[in-house]
Amino acid sequence: MITARAEEQNAEHQFVDYLRALFVHRSPDLIVAFGAPGAAFAQTHRKELFPGTPLILAGIEERRVQSVVLTENDTVVSVRQNIPVLFGNILRLLPKTKSVAVVIGDSPNERFWRLQIEREVEPLKNRVRFLFYDELSFDEIFKQAAALPPHQRHLLGSATGRRPGRSERRGSSTEGTLDSRQRANFFL
Repeated sequence: MITARAEEQNAEHQFVDYLRALFVHRSPDLIVAFGAPGAAFAQTHRKELFPGTPLILAGIEERRVQSVVLTENDTVVSVRQNIPVLFGNILRLLPKTKSVAVVIGDSPNERFWRLQIEREVEPLKNRVRFLFYDELSFDEIFKQAAALPPHQRHLLGSATGRRPGRSERRGSSTEGTLDSRQRANFFL
């Protein structure tokens, strides 16, 4: 959803108005929201948009579900990312790793994940350094990645919520561009 990237409340209200106009004569039979941005939108506007329609929140990380606003008409199909296992696997596969660069955006959802990652990798910080590329443009990320010394790893997360005003390479392969400038392993 565009509202996941645009923190402008007006965009979200315009989308609510659009949905109301689209379904002015008949409510949908079922609402399915995928991922955290869709679930957040559906849960935020549940009372004003189709409160009697069954809702499925699918593919959402369980930490992102707002359980207090679920109704008896709602179903959640959640997943749980095991962050310590993810980073532990990188270190187990490549034990000489000295730092991990996490390529992530700066949307509200991605800021949530940065805090979760920082908290859950705390036990690993005595062994490896974590770099977060959340406030950098893609060009800045490429420059920093190219300057990293040997035994660095990159974890590519979502980079949809780049900072406004940053130059971006839409449609380019972040992995391919980083790999061509830096001999490092990438984990998706």
